[in-house]
Amino acid sequence: ASRGYVPDSLWPALHEQVLGMMETIRVGDVRDFRNFMGAVIDGNSFRKITGYIDHAKTAAGVEILAGGGFDDSVGYFVDPTLVKVDDPAYRLMCEEVFGPVVALHVYPEARWEETLQLVDRTSPYSLTGAVFANDRAAIRTAHVELRDAAGKFWLIDWEHAGVVPLVSDLGRVYIRLPDLKDALVGLLAAVDRDGTALPPTHQLALGGIRMLQRHVEARAI
Repeated sequence: ASRGYVPDSLWPALHEQVLGMMETIRVGDVRDFRNFMGAVIDGNSFRKITGYIDHAKTAAGVEILAGGGFDDSVGYFVDPTLVKVDDPAYRLMCEEVFGPVVALHVYPEARWEETLQLVDRTSPYSLTGAVFANDRAAIRTAHVELRDAAGKFWLIDWEHAGVVPLVSDLGRVYIRLPDLKDALVGLLAAVDRDGTALPPTHQLALGGIRMLQRHVEARAI
């Protein structure tokens, strides 16, 4: 993901969760399986990504919440970086970085439809996108407003899992949580169940899958 939009009603709690997750991400040599992220591909990519970060450090209405560090002394390493912006038209919200930098804009919850229109017109293209919601009306509105916003678009309804079908319709995907639960069970069965035979990086991914499975089981009807 390059950009995200979060309602002001959810941001205080989400803020703490996201920063906590980012603190666990280790960056370094991929031969060390304790590292979750490696270097970016080359010097050109490094300079482009760090140029965005340097601009964010001095731009008005822009705050780097996490990360912001980088080092090319041995490899082209960029820390995973989260940038909060007041202006949804700021360059990080409009341009593709192709690096470990995510920009987010906190919008007034009451301006949902206006924000969806903003999302649709901000970038000339988008490979993927997703909406997470527990309000069926909000899901329906997103379905209409963002129907051509991305090549593949995910509408994820956590609250009404039992009535949301799993179908693909012109690039839009709806997830029914019981189906997701079954998929996760199958995925876990395909790997070492206790994770002891997996390298640490894969164990971290497996832990994330199990956490998602527990969340789905708690929510699924």
